[in-house]
Amino acid sequence: MPAFHKILLLYNPVAGRDHSARKREVLSAAQVFHDAGVEVELEPTRAKGEGGQQAKAALDRDFDAIFACGGDGTVFDVLQGMVHGPEQVALGVLPLGTANVLATDLGLPGDIKAAALATLAYVPRRIAAGQLRWNRMPDQEEARTTYFSVAAGVGFTPSSFTTQPGCSRGAAVSPPTTSPDYRCWCRTTLRRSPPR
Repeated sequence: MPAFHKILLLYNPVAGRDHSARKREVLSAAQVFHDAGVEVELEPTRAKGEGGQQAKAALDRDFDAIFACGGDGTVFDVLQGMVHGPEQVALGVLPLGTANVLATDLGLPGDIKAAALATLAYVPRRIAAGQLRWNRMPDQEEARTTYFSVAAGVGFTPSSFTTQPGCSRGAAVSPPTTSPDYRCWCRTTLRRSPPR
């Protein structure tokens, strides 16, 4: 019996190269949940960074779980809206991105349909969310706070990764240098097998 009865699948309709294939993948996951007796709603994100606002608005709509269907960026966006929400609404992850770091760390299969099947047997658990706060920048009206689930980087580290056109999933980042940060990230993220 699933741990949830009513869920929202938030997905980025313009991410990736084949937008119609992305929609089909999300629909296949929705069908898995529907076949298990779970009420499912699908909602595309409206713009970059809007997933958090949409998740926050959905907290008042009686969902047991809100799933971020996408990569680490989608998970990050959705987390922003849920971090202060009620504990009884779980953040779910269905991997559709390049690295899918949180999904991998949670032991989810890389295939979205298989991940949906796996989550049917999951019991929600608490994971820590990190918090970054920084002072107001000259072009901002106020100080900002952001939350993260796996890792955060500032300064050189985040700018040392660039997406390479034509790369397949799991191999789409490469550095302009061979920094120790990059070597560590590759060793622990791209080449690591999922936890057992």
